Amino acid sequence: MSTTNYDSRTADKFVVRLPDGLRSRVEEAADQLDRSMNSVFIQALRQYLDNQNRQELLLEALAASVSTGQPKQLADPRDLFITANPVSVAPGDLEKGCSGFVDHRTHADYLIFLAGYQAAQGVES
Repeated sequence: MSTTNYDSRTADKFVVRLPDGLRSRVEEAADQLDRSMNSVFIQALRQYLDNQNRQELLLEALAASVSTGQPKQLADPRDLFITANPVSVAPGDLEKGCSGFVDHRTHADYLIFLAGYQAAQGVES
């Protein structure tokens, strides 16, 4: 564990112009979470970048499975997702649910993958 102290005076700074009303929404969220506006903004930015990275990994795995001649139609596209496991989901989070996966984050990743899979197969959702 790092014992380095964070010093806001020497931290990298970046001025952001926010659209009307967004500052008040960040402030409201910070108040509800009993956190600083900065920490709410940083968390949202990290979450956005992480989601963009996950989406890119999912789409790359889809492209790879289509280009490597995977079967045109699997009985269950979840099996292709499990086999590819493009975002390195923990095995315990790959439990199938009724129409996706039990784990909410895994299910969200699967829906992105499924949309691309269906588009590649010419299936309309």
